[in-house]
Amino acid sequence: EVNHSINIDGVDYLYSWNKNDGANIDISLFEKPRVEAVNFVHIGRFSPEKRHDKLLRAFAEVCKLRSDTKLYLVGSGVLLDKIKELTNTLNISKNVVFTGQISNPYSLIKQCDCFVLSSDHEGQPMVLLEALVLGKPVISTNITGSRSVLGNEFGTLVDNSVEGLAKGMIDFIDSPKTLAHFDAKSYLEHSMALFNQEVIGVGQ
Repeated sequence: EVNHSINIDGVDYLYSWNKNDGANIDISLFEKPRVEAVNFVHIGRFSPEKRHDKLLRAFAEVCKLRSDTKLYLVGSGVLLDKIKELTNTLNISKNVVFTGQISNPYSLIKQCDCFVLSSDHEGQPMVLLEALVLGKPVISTNITGSRSVLGNEFGTLVDNSVEGLAKGMIDFIDSPKTLAHFDAKSYLEHSMALFNQEVIGVGQ
């Protein structure tokens, strides 16, 4: 859970905990998103296809224009240490917040301004659906899985590149977009109808 906060020396922090192997508990403490800053959030395991490196290089360009911008990275994985090293190389370690694995990240998503997905490929990205249900604006690389969720109505699809992601985030900062109402029930019904038609053959 991340709906718990604590103030330390005048700074508000969120903290969360997860059971590790049934006996141990992992606790993470990280700065709470500030309303006066622009806060982006990304959720995903630290693995090659998620392309955290591309996201960080794009975010570094954003930080050159807006030093008060934050990027929250939620998750764990084999590339975590390398990605942390990259924040130092790009000189954006003060702008990037690593939260660790969070079992219920929805409170954090709601407190951030925009969800960003930088993947090179996805199936059906559930994190996008979760962000949309929470009414959060979305920026995603223009890949098949994300395109099937966002279409032309929800979120912003950008070129699958450092330049594309940077432009998407900068455009959002300059002109925040209001998310069109996302009807999760209608989306589910439509998805089930397509599944029945394409896989089962019902409705043809």
